[in-house]
Amino acid sequence: MKRLQYLVFILMLLSIASNNSAQKVGLVLSGGGALGLSHIGVIKALEENNIPIDYITGTSAGALVGSLYASGFSPLQMEQLVGSDLFLQMAYGKTDEELDYYFRKPEDDPSLLQIWFEKEFSISKVIPTNLTNSALLDYEFMTNFSGVSKAADYNFNNLFVPFRCVAADVNTKKAVVFSKGHLNQAVRASMTYPGYLRPIKVDGKLMFDGGLYNNFPSDVMYDDFFPDIIIGVNLSDSLTPPDEDDVFSQLKSMVINRSSLSVICENGVLISPKISIGTFDFEAAQTAVTEGYNATLKSIDEIKRKVARRVNIDSLTTKRALFKSSITTAKVNSILIEGVSSNQAKYIKRALIHSNEIDIDFATLRVRFFKLLADEKIKSLYPIAEYNYESEKYEVKITVIPQKPFTVKFGGVFSSRPINTGYFGLEYFKLGKVGLKLNSDVHFGKYYGSTGIGIQTDLNTRIPFYFKVYGVLNNWDYFRSFTTFFDAVKPSYFIQNESFFGGELGIPISKKAKLTFNSSLGTNKDSYYQTDNFTASDTADLTSFTGQVNSVSLNSSSLNRKLYASQGYKYCFSAKLIEGTEDYSPGSTSSIENDLFNVQHSDFWVTAHLEQYFNLHKNIKFGLEIEGVNNWTNRFYSNYTATVLNAPIYQPFPESRTHLYTEYASHGYLGVGAKLVTPIRPNIDLRGELYLFRPTVLIEQSNTKEAVYNYDVKFQNYGYMISAKVVFHSPIGPLALAANYYDAELPNNPWSISINYGYILFNRRFIK
Repeated sequence: MKRLQYLVFILMLLSIASNNSAQKVGLVLSGGGALGLSHIGVIKALEENNIPIDYITGTSAGALVGSLYASGFSPLQMEQLVGSDLFLQMAYGKTDEELDYYFRKPEDDPSLLQIWFEKEFSISKVIPTNLTNSALLDYEFMTNFSGVSKAADYNFNNLFVPFRCVAADVNTKKAVVFSKGHLNQAVRASMTYPGYLRPIKVDGKLMFDGGLYNNFPSDVMYDDFFPDIIIGVNLSDSLTPPDEDDVFSQLKSMVINRSSLSVICENGVLISPKISIGTFDFEAAQTAVTEGYNATLKSIDEIKRKVARRVNIDSLTTKRALFKSSITTAKVNSILIEGVSSNQAKYIKRALIHSNEIDIDFATLRVRFFKLLADEKIKSLYPIAEYNYESEKYEVKITVIPQKPFTVKFGGVFSSRPINTGYFGLEYFKLGKVGLKLNSDVHFGKYYGSTGIGIQTDLNTRIPFYFKVYGVLNNWDYFRSFTTFFDAVKPSYFIQNESFFGGELGIPISKKAKLTFNSSLGTNKDSYYQTDNFTASDTADLTSFTGQVNSVSLNSSSLNRKLYASQGYKYCFSAKLIEGTEDYSPGSTSSIENDLFNVQHSDFWVTAHLEQYFNLHKNIKFGLEIEGVNNWTNRFYSNYTATVLNAPIYQPFPESRTHLYTEYASHGYLGVGAKLVTPIRPNIDLRGELYLFRPTVLIEQSNTKEAVYNYDVKFQNYGYMISAKVVFHSPIGPLALAANYYDAELPNNPWSISINYGYILFNRRFIK
């Protein structure tokens, strides 16, 4: 009898051991944006307590974390990833600064609003479908998951942990479960939060965030894997109710389906972390991870009671290393362009792979991919890498969405000073074997008016280049005193008109710089008085220069804003040859009695401008700016006033460009500026700037009102400017309260105080 009892006991132990060894655990991860990063903490706690994870299903953020773990990432590696700058760039739709391609960067203009549209205008199609740029996310997903997909033979059952993720087909209003194919495509479809990320097509169907129809895919876990125990992580309770003034909270409540939170298993455990961060607060990733970890530890005793089986961390590490060793690297030997015509595909393909290239690696393709994406004619690129078992290399398929062919721009500057200027621009793009851009713009205001047109062709040869022809009409109207914006007490003391046309050839010399060659023909007409004491009955002097300007420039910029930058750098070196004829007709304020002068000019200018911002502290930026000009073989204009009006002038900050202080004009000078920028609120900067001006030669007026040089530059000939601003960087342009001081001997108060909204930017110049 005793032996029989022992036998029964041994059989029971063997049965329990058998059941424990066969016991399978499924992990279900819900969606939740940045809150979903708490799943990393959950997995970390489970691994530390030797709880097995045999299957994973996930939606949206749960799909992201689940796919990383299923790809062989350890909890520590996932934690490091979501805390990296690269992850934040992907999450917020930014691009690594190293991938910026300056050559394709469009010229700055004062536009505040830009609308793209088709030939047949439709208001529903001009509204952006996403707030963030997914390009970096899409490319990094391709490079990180392509080898994993190939190692699993494109079957998600063969991953380090068998995996499923859920997306939403809004056309059929059904959830779509991904069990095979490209892992990067499946996860990207699952996490396409409407309005935040651009949707993608899979097998011709437009996919959105899986949370629309199944935010907690426990049913998928049950149907596909049928585990003994399900551990579910539910984040729906952490989502705040919709706010009547918060469109994102409203959208979030509409997107996330809360109807499928049940764990379909008698032995299931539901973990519900209380996450204290926002849906898009990806900078607080560590907080989410920690709170997910702590929530799991609170349930760990219950989990251990229900999960008798344990996994040794050493064996898990060995298994992970074995799977990752099967992930091999391979090069790209062909590129297939989809979504565009054959001619458009040729233009795009030339930018990605050069003729006679046998294959390239993903790092090389990455650089070219983002160079192409910088092209204004390209709206988006979505890449997938398909492994070719015969060639043992990848074929990359890139789905291209060309930019809409028309864009209209509105903007300008609106100021408390009489410099108000409206801006309207219209552009047309055509993508073919070569790229084509037509543009026209108009600046209109009492102070400044301009009209410009241009035609540019882009060629993607081994060394890409562009050629553009352009024509510009500029008008500046400077007036010193006024009662209102419209009524001047005195006539304008200086009116300048420019009309010119020319051509420009540009080539890149690196990712960050380009070289341009420019030649233009035109006329510069100045109307001015040679004294401050003039009346409406006086006639103005007229100086006209007709000639040709040839120049070569080396330019680069990584500044983060068109105006009021706080990070990055900018430099420009240029050499310019100006040749032509000056015609001068004196007015009533001139001391010259002859009716007309004709003078030949041949001037050579060299200009250098450097600007760089440094981080002194996380809340303090220091900017250094240096500008130098030297003019060789210069010949004076017919009088002093005409000479200084056409000389280089130091105007280092935006507001200074709206004043004509000839005290800062010289044929040679050095200007140095120092700036401190402190963010006092998100998108609000406090700026303090000091600029020093040192002329290498003084232009002075003789007794006969002619220009003469004085090389004896003394300390009192130095100048300085001070600027203090509070700048609010709104989503549609900057608003600045500026107080500026100019130490030049001005006829009025040297202080200038203004409120400016928009961009103080002008069209290209003829001579200057």
